[in-house]
Amino acid sequence: MHYHGKIMMQRLWELGCDWDEPVPATLKNEWEAFQRELPLIEKLRIPRWIHMSPTNKAIELHGFCDASMKAYGAAVYVRVLDSEGKIHTNLLLAKTKVAPSQRPITLPRLELCGAVLVAQLLQYTKEVLGMPDIKMYAWTDSTIALAWIRPLTFPPVYRKFNGLLVSIAGHMLQRIITQPMWCPEVYFHRKFKGWTIGGLVLKCRPKLYGIITGPLQAWELDLAHLLIIKAAQKEMFKNEIEQIKQKQIPKHLRALNPFIDVDGILRVGGLLENSLLLYNAQHPILLQNNHHLTRLVVRDAHKNTFHGGMQQMISFIRQKYWIGQIRPSVKHQLHRCISCYRQKAAEMQQLMGNLPSARVRMSRPFSHTGVDYAGPIEIKSWKARGAKILKGYFAIFICLATKAIHLEVVSDLTTQASLAAFRRFSARRGNCSHIYSDCGTNFVGANNELAKMLKEAKHDWKQIAETIANHGTNWHFIPPASPHFGGLWEAGVKSVKYHLKRVVGTERLTFEELATLLAQIEACLNSRPLCPLSESLDDLNAFTPAHFLVGESLHAIPQANIRNDVTHLDRWKRIQKITEEFWQKWNSEYLSRLQQRPKWTQVKEMPKIGDLVLLKDERLPSTFWNLARIEGTHCGSDGLVRVVTVKTKSGQIKRPIAKICMLPSNKIIDQAAII
Repeated sequence: MHYHGKIMMQRLWELGCDWDEPVPATLKNEWEAFQRELPLIEKLRIPRWIHMSPTNKAIELHGFCDASMKAYGAAVYVRVLDSEGKIHTNLLLAKTKVAPSQRPITLPRLELCGAVLVAQLLQYTKEVLGMPDIKMYAWTDSTIALAWIRPLTFPPVYRKFNGLLVSIAGHMLQRIITQPMWCPEVYFHRKFKGWTIGGLVLKCRPKLYGIITGPLQAWELDLAHLLIIKAAQKEMFKNEIEQIKQKQIPKHLRALNPFIDVDGILRVGGLLENSLLLYNAQHPILLQNNHHLTRLVVRDAHKNTFHGGMQQMISFIRQKYWIGQIRPSVKHQLHRCISCYRQKAAEMQQLMGNLPSARVRMSRPFSHTGVDYAGPIEIKSWKARGAKILKGYFAIFICLATKAIHLEVVSDLTTQASLAAFRRFSARRGNCSHIYSDCGTNFVGANNELAKMLKEAKHDWKQIAETIANHGTNWHFIPPASPHFGGLWEAGVKSVKYHLKRVVGTERLTFEELATLLAQIEACLNSRPLCPLSESLDDLNAFTPAHFLVGESLHAIPQANIRNDVTHLDRWKRIQKITEEFWQKWNSEYLSRLQQRPKWTQVKEMPKIGDLVLLKDERLPSTFWNLARIEGTHCGSDGLVRVVTVKTKSGQIKRPIAKICMLPSNKIIDQAAII
């Protein structure tokens, strides 16, 4: 019943039908036929009692799986042999899944998916029944899937039963109810004998060791281990073994004095014959570091040492094996272990990009401005006793060219408050041509509101509004979760907080007191030196951002005007000349100080589309960081990637490379490495 519903839902999704669009006629007819047969479900009877009793002689679980090009499914039956020798069978559970439609999968792979599904259902049924020792059998009619999973039993009746099971799965309820083969009691009543898998190496060589049945024994595992070691050493030391048999030790192995033991295993002779160590530690098995068996040994040591480090793994391995040049093999395992990498995941870095043009070109102060919010700050509603304590914030506007700072007190983080702070700033500092900020919701909303305001300004506002509309402000956003892209205003926030913490401490100010204090901090920061004002040793003045605002430092002592005969035109020319001298000094001395890169001085490997990465989240431990896959890269003007678009389980997001950690292997993630 579920099968047809899932298929119809898949077809609707492929057609792209919306919820209020009529479906095609063919699909509509299929749905009506399916709807007409739904009442027949009342005639379907499945017994609830599965004849479970303490006196039963045997209880078995049998899982069947099959697949078609449209779907695959599995069913689990219980087979009970009671005290009187009667056999009872009942269907316990079944599940179907629709085959992917976007990328077609071959029928053998779908059969393999069905085999995985039946294994999961059998394990789930065993846990629910609370019978860990119950015998379980999984059946499939696909010889290709059978060869992939390499089972050692194959019932001849399974082909016939499972073929009928597939035909039943594709029919409506009427056919299912009248089809007796959906509950195959006739086959379960046959007595068959199965056997579990023992040592695979031994069972593949029945002529030497005979047919072995029953559970695995310790001697079987030891014997299989010796056979694998001998086969691997024949590949690694074929010529060396022949020379040792002729009493000639190869030159590169003379320091180890190797020998061949009674089992034909090549071991290290060494100097520890008289120690109290175990035989394997006295004479460890010799292996090469580039063989697959060696990688398995190193991986097993990493697991058994609970993700131990280099020295711990080497000490553990040498209790049984001697691997030449072992450190590269252990180091490779440590680097490819996902669990270990999560504990010390390193963020990606890239060469620091060139400064934007707004930082290195002359422009009117605050023509290119960065803006950010900081806080919260506790504000008293009034000075009297019992005043309410409210949260306040401050907005910082910083000129990208001159580093001049403007501070505004803001009552909250809403879009309206952000626009109000922007209006106060523009009224005193002039209109901005470009504003840069992060992707805070208040800034995004302010940008949308500003665009709407500028669009309507031509009809409602007067001359100033028309000027704003004609010369609108462009708002630019840095990538999400990338504060280092706005390092200039982040440094300004740090400087403001430095003074606030030392001046205010734990005291609570009113709105007016806080606004006054921020204005004084603003004057202090705008008087910070950018470079010396002259090369004279006697001149102690410094070049500050305030020189571009008022022509001198805001902390400078005012001087009396001793010349009254200067005309207004001469005074204007003199002011213009002073301003030009400031910009020349900014261009010749200040810019040269920005030449060196303080960090990120090397070009690193760039992420590629399809790479699997970890998303850094400062709020969580590294073991809980989400996995993501890169779906797009964004290059800068120098061709280097510093921002990527990644796909997570919740959708697509954009992040800087400083917030992602590249996994050790992006081509093939070895599941065995995730221990």
